[in-house]
Amino acid sequence: VSGTLVTLLIGPNEQVQSRTRGDGRFSFEGHPDDNVTLIATCDGYRRRQLSVETMEGQEESLAIELSPVKASSGEKIRVQGLTVEIAEETYLELETTGERLSVRQYIDYTKGVVLSLAPSEAALRRVWQDPDRRRGFVDDLAQKGVHPEILSDLVKRPDADTFDTIGSIAYGTPLRMREERAKALANLEQDFLQAYGPDAREVLVALLDKYRFGGVEELAKPEVFSVPPFDWMGHAPGVARIFGGVDRLREALRQLQAKLYKLEEAA
Repeated sequence: VSGTLVTLLIGPNEQVQSRTRGDGRFSFEGHPDDNVTLIATCDGYRRRQLSVETMEGQEESLAIELSPVKASSGEKIRVQGLTVEIAEETYLELETTGERLSVRQYIDYTKGVVLSLAPSEAALRRVWQDPDRRRGFVDDLAQKGVHPEILSDLVKRPDADTFDTIGSIAYGTPLRMREERAKALANLEQDFLQAYGPDAREVLVALLDKYRFGGVEELAKPEVFSVPPFDWMGHAPGVARIFGGVDRLREALRQLQAKLYKLEEAA
């Protein structure tokens, strides 16, 4: 996205800024050998913040994906089983019953639906660690007019993990950001990551970046291997070869998703 303001925080009171060029690229020179924070902002897109590890004198490449803002005041959003009216006060209409709910009422309704499907946070976590069960659970929510992407907007934390958004509503558990979970996995699951060769680890780290941006749902999409950096690796067939076959790639993906949701005690 051209014209994006990119800010690099390199110290407590020190920052440098750059704007993306027409091709969407930007650059910084003379960065320190450290962990720095990078923030990208652009009208019409959600603010993006991430941590970047830099090495002095070494050129680093980084792709930042920006998510468009979905709606503005006065609009209506329709998804399966639900109509969301965004005005001075937001209302949500359940298509199954015709009920028109305030945000507070919809959140209370969501809590009841979630508890009927997963009575405890531990039960939800077991579902969430398994891609197939998670997909079925999300489908069950949608049938009742509950949509995680709408919930994220309502609680005004689009960077929160979907599991944590649902958990905070249903069980009162802390709301964790995707960035937190990705960092926890990278720091606490070194045995898992080091069990793979360098090329396979590069794939897993890139998948974590996709998770940071779009959530665990990104890891379940076959088309994830059609975009950078996986297209450079030969798309899905090339990535599968890196892991020694499709079955091993699927198992690595399954473990990666499971490990994202078992870190509360250690994080």
